[in-house]
Amino acid sequence: MVARGRSAVGPQLVIVISVCAIAANDAWHFGMHETTSTTTTALVGKTVVKHELGTNGKMSAYGFATAAGQQKAAPSLTTSTQLQRGAADASLVTRTTRLKFNSKFAEVMYAALALMAN
Repeated sequence: MVARGRSAVGPQLVIVISVCAIAANDAWHFGMHETTSTTTTALVGKTVVKHELGTNGKMSAYGFATAAGQQKAAPSLTTSTQLQRGAADASLVTRTTRLKFNSKFAEVMYAALALMAN
């Protein structure tokens, strides 16, 4: 006679597949793509002050003057800042990379997951 009991393999398999799917989504951002926007700001004068942030110096903040007044480029993981030196006109080029949804369906699915998480 075969013993009737529940197998523990089914729930364990579901948990393993779920964890792998979450890790893959975190690494490859399923349903999303990267978009990059670039802005160029003309600087008044040629004085740019660089401030090192943190202990390892990997992040920096730049202080500069534009026509609108004193500005500071805030450090960010999605923004890269490049100074154009040696040119007749000093400028600051800022590139910002963000994730956008591929479709309305992906946007709705991510919104539904956010609602279930709360």
